[in-house]
Amino acid sequence: MTTTSTVQDHLVDRVQRELSSLVDKTEGLSEYDARRPLVGSGTSLLGLLQHTSAVVLGYVTECFGREAGIELPFFGPDAEEGADMWVSPDVERSWVVGLAHHTIEQVGRSSEALTLDSPGRVPWWGERGAVTFGEILAHVLVEVSRHAGQADILREELDGALGSRRDDPNVPAWSAQQWAAYRQRLEEIAARFR
Repeated sequence: MTTTSTVQDHLVDRVQRELSSLVDKTEGLSEYDARRPLVGSGTSLLGLLQHTSAVVLGYVTECFGREAGIELPFFGPDAEEGADMWVSPDVERSWVVGLAHHTIEQVGRSSEALTLDSPGRVPWWGERGAVTFGEILAHVLVEVSRHAGQADILREELDGALGSRRDDPNVPAWSAQQWAAYRQRLEEIAARFR
């Protein structure tokens, strides 16, 4: 039988691990590669990290009457729409990574102070804004996981890095030639359906 604290601990651990994975996706890249838009929507790896960290931080703190503990200049009445999705030239990468680590810490602190049934309110959800901490943990886990998946693909396109972390045991340790042959085989299969 699973206890409530075990479920809560598991959800918190998964949120923290996925955020850490997003941090890892920005490591080892040039400043240009971390910031540059890689798809038509302008999404960049550093922008994904900033956005995801800020959104999770708001959900696990402000929605439960807790202080975020950091100012987020890209939110607010004077902020440019979508400014959380890209990193301003006057913001250093270390600040964005620090925001992610701060968010990981705040997820844990909120979990220490709250239970799955603790009530909260998401003001930007309007009338449906009444929530529990458990609902928010599930919500942010989906949010972080979606963005971590985006980051996986973006990083692979940049330099071929695969997996949720550098030593991911779920990724075959193939050479570039083996990956090319594998991809070619899959392309040939797909071509049958043109």
